[in-house]
Amino acid sequence: MEINKIKEDLRQLRFLSHFIEAKLTMKARHEKRLEILETLPPGKDVDREKEKVRGLLASCQIEDSIKKASELEQKYIVAIEKLDYIERTIIIDGYINGKPYWRIGRDIGYTTEGIQKRAKRAVEELSKLI
Repeated sequence: MEINKIKEDLRQLRFLSHFIEAKLTMKARHEKRLEILETLPPGKDVDREKEKVRGLLASCQIEDSIKKASELEQKYIVAIEKLDYIERTIIIDGYINGKPYWRIGRDIGYTTEGIQKRAKRAVEELSKLI
């Protein structure tokens, strides 16, 4: 598989993961808000606010994003598991979780430049495994 396509897929997976997390957080906050509104006595303003929150909850559709993320994960998970520990860490932390190379290097004892070189090799190895 082409290296640029792999990088694009991994970045899309990172975006989808963050998007899903943000939507789930937003949904939980709106559900809590609606729960509080339900305890208030009925009134024009309260009823209007309840409808507004229900509309926001209805718009929190994340099923398509979860499906896309799951498909991408399934496509790459077996190949990523075949990488050695450092390459796997770089792919997961760097590409999927968005962790900067300097932080990955600090965590596993490499320089930023060393991580960049290993990242390039990791993506090349991933392209062979897919």
